[in-house]
Amino acid sequence: VYLQAPPGCAVVLGEKVEQIENVFWLELGVPEALWVLKVNEFGPLIVGMDSTGDSIYRSIKENGKKLIEKMF
Repeated sequence: VYLQAPPGCAVVLGEKVEQIENVFWLELGVPEALWVLKVNEFGPLIVGMDSTGDSIYRSIKENGKKLIEKMF
């Protein structure tokens, strides 16, 4: 399962981090490293991709194409 934070929620999510417990692959750089965080009431989050392969991104793209075809 891949969870996605809605745009604009970085400050809210950052306030929920209580502790950095570990970091792996820091040699890849801070954004690409794997961070193990202790959080409390972390959210809001949206399921981007689930364990059955469904993807909100694919659904949005497909629905968007259908709407464009109807408009033109």
